[in-house]
Amino acid sequence: MKTTIYYFSGTGNSLKVAQDLTKKLGNTELIPITKVIKEYGEILFSSDRIGIVYPVYIWGMSPIVSKFIKKISKTNKVKYCFAVATNHTQVAGSLLILANRLHSRGLKLSAGFSVIMPNSYTLSQKQHSIDNLKPLFAASEKRLNEISLLIENEDECKIERGSLKQRIINTGFIYHSVSLIFPWLDMRFSTDNNCISCGLCEEICPVQNIVLKNGSPVWLHKCEQCFRCINLCPKQSIQYKNKTTGKWRYKNPSIKLDDLINK
Repeated sequence: MKTTIYYFSGTGNSLKVAQDLTKKLGNTELIPITKVIKEYGEILFSSDRIGIVYPVYIWGMSPIVSKFIKKISKTNKVKYCFAVATNHTQVAGSLLILANRLHSRGLKLSAGFSVIMPNSYTLSQKQHSIDNLKPLFAASEKRLNEISLLIENEDECKIERGSLKQRIINTGFIYHSVSLIFPWLDMRFSTDNNCISCGLCEEICPVQNIVLKNGSPVWLHKCEQCFRCINLCPKQSIQYKNKTTGKWRYKNPSIKLDDLINK
C-alpha cells in the first residue's frame, strides 16, 4: 500500500522523523510542504495513506501547515490519515487543531502522535553539545518503531494531546493570539557585527522571507518563526532581540544543510 508523507521542518527534526518513517513503512513518497505551497494548486491525493509531519510552534501549528491544509481538495477519499507532531516538551492541543482543520476538508485524522525531539527554539536553548542529546534520539527512534507499526496496521488511535490546562491556556489562548502576528515577529530579528554577507539565510528561508540588501539580511514579514536562519547562520550573527546572543544553535545532526535549502 502506498503512503505519502507531507512534511515541514525548520532545523531538521521533523524531516528526520519523516525520513525515518519513510524507511520503516516502505513504498512511501516524501514531499515537502513548501513545494506543495509553491507548485500545487488544489491538492489531490493519490495514495491510500496520507501522513503529515510537522513541528509544534507556540503549542500550535506554523502558518505554512495551515496553508497546506486549506489547499487540500474536499473531494479526496483517503483510507487512513495520520500525523506526527515533533516538539520539545508539550504537544498541547496542536494535533487537535490539525484534526479539526482536516475535518473541515472532509478528512478524518485516524491517528495523531507526539514525538519528543531536541529544542530548536534558540531563546530557551540550554543545550551545549549534540552528545548530550543521544539518549533523546534513541528514545525517539524507539517511539517511531512503535508508531510505524500502528500506521502499518492502520490502527485508529486517540489523538495525543497535552493536559487540559495546556490545551486551554497554551493552545487556546496563547497560540491563537500570537498566531495572528506570526508573520510580523521577524521585526525582532537583526544581525550583529559578525555578519559576513554570505547570503545563506536568504537561501535557506523556507518561505523566501529574507533578502540581502546592501549586504545585510532584511526580513519581509511573512515569517514562519522556524528559526532556521538563526540556527544555521555560520557566524551566529542573526539574533532575536537581545535574547539569543551566546546561545547554542541547533540543527538535527542527521540532516545535511543541503536538505534544508528551500525545503
